[in-house]
Amino acid sequence: MSSNNEYRYEVKIPMQKGQFIHFENSLKSLGLYPKRVYQDRVVHSIYLDNAKFTSYLDNVSGASNRIKVRVRYYDNDTKNLRLEYKTKTNKTSSKSVFDIENKENLDLSDPKNIKKLLSQIEIPKEILSLYPVLEVEYKRSYFTLAKDIRMTIDRDIKYKKLYPLKSGYFTSSPVYSVVEFKYPTNMQSQFKKLLYNLPFRIFRHSKYVVGMDTACVF
Repeated sequence: MSSNNEYRYEVKIPMQKGQFIHFENSLKSLGLYPKRVYQDRVVHSIYLDNAKFTSYLDNVSGASNRIKVRVRYYDNDTKNLRLEYKTKTNKTSSKSVFDIENKENLDLSDPKNIKKLLSQIEIPKEILSLYPVLEVEYKRSYFTLAKDIRMTIDRDIKYKKLYPLKSGYFTSSPVYSVVEFKYPTNMQSQFKKLLYNLPFRIFRHSKYVVGMDTACVF
C-alpha cells in the first residue's frame, strides 16, 4: 500500500477550447511559468458505486462528507492497478492508495473481477460490495507552479457507462479540459496570492458526476 492521507485543497477550472488557448498566456501575465515534472500519461479510472449510486448522489448534492472509490491504471498497463479511496471533508480532500496486481489481465468492467482483485488487499468490507459503474479516460500533463503547489491539465476526456448495462462506446466530455491545482492546507494563503488575478472562474467539477450525466447512466 502507498498512501497520501494528508488533507489538501484541490481547485479545478473546467475550460472550453477558447478559454484553454488563452490559459498559458494568462499564467505568464502573472509571472508564472509552469515546470513540467512528469511525462504525459493516459489515465484510466473505473469508478465504483453501489446499486443506489450513493457516491454519485452525495457528490451531486455537495454533501460535506463524501467518498469516491476508483480503480486506476496508466497508459496500457492494465496489469498494475491502484485502488484509490478518496475522502472529501468540506473543501479538503485526502486519498488512500492501494497497489493491486492484475496478473491475469482481468476485464475491469466485470463486477466479479473487481471483487476478485480487491480481495487481494485489506480494505473496508463495504468496498467489496461496490460495482464498476463508469470508465473515464483522459490525457494528463503534470506541472509545478511553486513549491508544494502542483498543477495538472486533463484533455481528451471521455466516458463509458458500465452499469447497469455496459455501453459499447465512449462519449466525449462536454468540457474541453480541466486544469487542477493541488496544494497542502497550510499553503492556502500562498496559493491565493499566486493566482489572485487569474481571469478564470473556479467551479466544483467532478469527472465522476459529469461522466455519469454525460454517459446517461440513469
